[in-house]
Amino acid sequence: MDAASMAAASGFSAVLMERYLRALTIAGLIETAAVADGAGMTSHYRRSAIFNDMVNGTGYLSWSLRACGPLIDHAREYAADWERAANLYPRDGKLVARTSRWIGERSFYPQSEQAILTLQPRRIIDLGAGSAGLLIRCLSQMAEDTTGTAIDISPAACEHAREEIALAGLSDRISVICAPVQDVDAYRAQIEAADLVHAGFVLHDVLHEHPEGFHEVLRSARHATFLLVEAVPYVASDREKEFSAAFSFLHGAFMGLDLQTEAQWRDHFASAGYEAIKIEPLGMPGARLIVARATEQA
Repeated sequence: MDAASMAAASGFSAVLMERYLRALTIAGLIETAAVADGAGMTSHYRRSAIFNDMVNGTGYLSWSLRACGPLIDHAREYAADWERAANLYPRDGKLVARTSRWIGERSFYPQSEQAILTLQPRRIIDLGAGSAGLLIRCLSQMAEDTTGTAIDISPAACEHAREEIALAGLSDRISVICAPVQDVDAYRAQIEAADLVHAGFVLHDVLHEHPEGFHEVLRSARHATFLLVEAVPYVASDREKEFSAAFSFLHGAFMGLDLQTEAQWRDHFASAGYEAIKIEPLGMPGARLIVARATEQA
């Protein structure tokens, strides 16, 4: 990038963009690079080695302080009656999706991505897909006949997903359905055709609010490999205990739900007919990747 292209894209002046780029350079977030063009070599800017780590850290802060801002600004109301407060002071779905993606691109996308790329499915469905970041990452590296479907309840998140999919040049391979995850009939054809179903940090809500819809999701996906990314409560390890405690308390006290333990997730999948269930930790403290299949051979 350079100041002129940033000014054109943002509508701000090139002078302001030059100052902004200089500040980012001094901070070590970006660096200058010589790029050849028709007039010879010109100076542009590119990400530094620490840029992606800083975005990841910013994601944790932005999710905690901005996406969850209503819970902080109206903490007394949420503590007294979280259902009423959630209706009066809802979170911004688009902001939740964006900040979750900043966290996920380092803290839980890579392992889910590697599992998907290893399995090489042809039809993927992502439940609670947000801005479709995981589907975009995976399909960009997979055969051209691989397709994906993003399911999300938030119109704002779905709009953002379509924008990101178009920018990635994948509009012909990734479709977006704006629907609640528990409304399986809204995407019945897609889930029945899928050979891999992914769900990231969405099924705990579905289980709490729509238990029958939750069980229908698991039953409907039993023919496929199910990759579930979820948080488990109050993990006590040194690496995980601080964020895990905050995350667990936030969901229990201000969102009205208790996170499921590893044993409880095993029981849910086993009850739905899955026999091969593996659980491993992820980069995000308290997060787990659960891989479930109907049989060992599936």
